[in-house]
Amino acid sequence: MTMFSISASEAQKAFPSVIERSQQEIVSVTCRGRSIMLAMSPRVFQDYVDAQLALDAKNNGMLSVTETKVSLDRYRNGEQ
Repeated sequence: MTMFSISASEAQKAFPSVIERSQQEIVSVTCRGRSIMLAMSPRVFQDYVDAQLALDAKNNGMLSVTETKVSLDRYRNGEQ
């Protein structure tokens, strides 16, 4: 998952574009070179959480990333 970084002063000047960009990826707002906040849409957040769950499952010898994605999609669609 990609992350776009922008300074707080630039984010303030271009807030509508920060919102637009956050619909596609995580936006890190920085102050003095340090991340002070993250902006992301609910869909981007859910994608991030799903990716983390899939990686954790794979690392613990459970389902593969692809199998976890299929399982999550079925769950979301009420197929389980």
